[in-house]
Order: sequence, then C-alpha cells, then structure tokens
Amino acid sequence: GEEYGPKVDVWSLGIMAHEMYEGEPPYMEKDPIKALFLIVSKGRPPFKNANKLSSDFKNFVEIATRMDPDERPSTTELLQHPFLEKRCDMSVMLPLIEKAKEYKEEDVDWLDD
Repeated sequence: GEEYGPKVDVWSLGIMAHEMYEGEPPYMEKDPIKALFLIVSKGRPPFKNANKLSSDFKNFVEIATRMDPDERPSTTELLQHPFLEKRCDMSVMLPLIEKAKEYKEEDVDWLDD
C-alpha cells in the first residue's frame, strides 16, 4: 500500500472543508461501506449549490482532494493558495476561537450534570 504522508493530510483537509460546507460527510445518504467505496473509487461528490461558493474555495477543495496524490499540492503550496491568502487576520479570528472553546467547555460541563 501507499505510505502515509503529508499528501494524505492535504486530502483530509480538503474533505473536511467539503464536509464543513455541506454539513455532513460525503455520501452520507449511503450505507457506510458504500460511502467508503465511493470516496475511494470516485472521489468526493460535487458540491450541492456550488454556485454559492467562491471559485477560490471550490478550487482549494478540488486540488486538495485529487485522487492521485502526485497531483495534489504540497502543504507549502496549499498555504499559498488564494483561498487561504484571503483569510481573516488572526486578530479577528482569535477572539472567535476563544469563544468557541468557551461554548465547548459549557457543553462538556452540561454532560457532567
């Protein structure tokens, strides 16, 4: 089999981005074994409502999830992708990340009751 490496992480990031937009994993409507087979044999499904997505985001996910690892960008190349270059400044993101952590901690505390 193939050796695990950074190109697998690139693919995983692309699939996670796809899943975050769709709100569910690829082929969620299928039996789990069938879904795995489809992902491995056909790749990720097309986006629903793709016309609502920026071309940068669509391209980011498309190149990150290419079936052939040799055709995927390296992690360094991916960091230079226009989709990531247009990201929010970290000074905007950090308070949001902290707030998300607070909500997560509140949810965990709720489970202890």
